[in-house]
Amino acid sequence: MIFNRQVNIPYKMGRIVTLCALILASAVPSASAAHKTKKLTDANITAFIEEMSSMSSGHSLSHSSEQIKDFLNAHLHPNARFKSIMQYNVPGQPPQQSALALDKAKFMENIQAGAQAMEDYESNVEITQINISKDGRKATLNTQSQESGMMSVDDQSGSGVEKASVVGASLCVQIVMLSKQDIIQLYNANCNTSISFQQ
Repeated sequence: MIFNRQVNIPYKMGRIVTLCALILASAVPSASAAHKTKKLTDANITAFIEEMSSMSSGHSLSHSSEQIKDFLNAHLHPNARFKSIMQYNVPGQPPQQSALALDKAKFMENIQAGAQAMEDYESNVEITQINISKDGRKATLNTQSQESGMMSVDDQSGSGVEKASVVGASLCVQIVMLSKQDIIQLYNANCNTSISFQQ
């Protein structure tokens, strides 16, 4: 996986990447109708980010995996990009840093796997600033989010598996925009993320 040569930690790399997808995102009836508008406002952007956060966590209890997939497909721009500088805090090791970059397809691939890897998942996202363009069709926003849950990891000996508590925090700059069909879509997210493991 992407971090094998960069981060020397005893946890399964596939699970790390899917966890990153959950945290990065931070971020229904008919998905297309849920967030369709002629003009972006603070209110409809806030509602969109809250639902995007719930859907991209993969832990929405009121929606099937197919509904979540349809929602994300409709509300992620075709050229969406997700980037984050990741800092890992692992017991017994110095903090380590790496970079994560996902396009729309890779992001969506990791959502379901990430949901299955995390137990007792909880998240909270807060929008701290919104700047909407004069024509109301594009906005830049700052968000901060916190996530927590339990993950199965390799034990220190490498011969077994144990549960570890995982806590993540992200500061992100995101861009949302209206498609030609007036559907709110997430276009870009650049984040700084810290992930801490506790056994």
